[in-house]
Parts: sequence; C-alpha cells; structure tokens
Amino acid sequence: IERTVCDFIAGMTDSYAISMYESIFLPRRWQGDLSTF
Repeated sequence: IERTVCDFIAGMTDSYAISMYESIFLPRRWQGDLSTF
C-alpha cells in the first residue's frame, strides 16, 4: 500500500495537491447568518 500512496502523490499536480491538502486539513469558513445572534 505504501507504493500505491507514493505513486498517487507523485502523480498529483501542485494545484491538485494543495487543493487536496486544504480540503483535508484546513477548516472551512462557517457560512451561517451572523445577524441572528
């Protein structure tokens, strides 16, 4: 499985790798309406 993961990461473009990292590790902004508080 290690080799499969290495091959997957090696085949990523930079923008795809950054997008994947952000979707996994960075929190998304809350989209709620703050005027109700």
